Amino acid sequence: MDDVDRAELEAAIVAHCQWLEKEHVRLPEPPDLLTAFQVFQYAKQLAGAKQLVVPAVLANLQALCAFRARATMSQAREAARESARLRVEEAEPHQKANAKRALQMIIAGTDESHIKKMTPALTALEGRLRTGERVVDAFAIALEKRHKAAAKQGFNSLHVIDVAQARWIASTCRRLAADLEFFRAQVAGQEILPHSGPTDGKAWYALRAECLVQLKEARVNAVGRRGLLPPARPLSDVPGRRKKQERQRVDKDGHAIKRATIRRKSKG
Repeated sequence: MDDVDRAELEAAIVAHCQWLEKEHVRLPEPPDLLTAFQVFQYAKQLAGAKQLVVPAVLANLQALCAFRARATMSQAREAARESARLRVEEAEPHQKANAKRALQMIIAGTDESHIKKMTPALTALEGRLRTGERVVDAFAIALEKRHKAAAKQGFNSLHVIDVAQARWIASTCRRLAADLEFFRAQVAGQEILPHSGPTDGKAWYALRAECLVQLKEARVNAVGRRGLLPPARPLSDVPGRRKKQERQRVDKDGHAIKRATIRRKSKG
């Protein structure tokens, strides 16, 4: 992430917190200190709520805070590596060996390549498990219907055993998918982490697009969506320039929603 992306992320977190405050949602920390886990704990209380917008904004805020934590962690690791490299360059000849060893230890301790290599495969596996759960659940429902039809006609049916097995397989898929989600979050270093992997500009744009889709599904209009995901810098005070910037934002958000929707469909 560059400075502009980071500023947009922070602005989005602040905007979400301010919106929730107007809705009388009292979060435990100010925006700069808020964690994804704190938002998650609050959002659990609203599970099943009929009101769509507040849960959607909380879900977005959880994802945004988690992304910030992950980005901060990655930046801190890179800063530690860079500091160790400088110490090697500046070390006196008799201290060079110790400085190089310290650099190797820091690189080994902060390297994230093993996480990045693993994440795509586990994410794909988690998606397939969710798909398998849905397929087996549908299978169990079909078997239950056959069993009821057979029972009405006075026939014996062996489908009851098959239904039990199908339910057990579906629950196993569901449990393993949840375990994988938890594991991916833990190894990345954040207890509640909708995003894992690199926190570059591409990942930020993808997350921002998901937030836009979430708000759109909660029936938040375009103006409201732009207010919750503001630009890094204020719009120009010059009317013509401001109008052009607003039009560019509308186009950008429209493209982002379209791409995010396509990604969702491709994941099944």
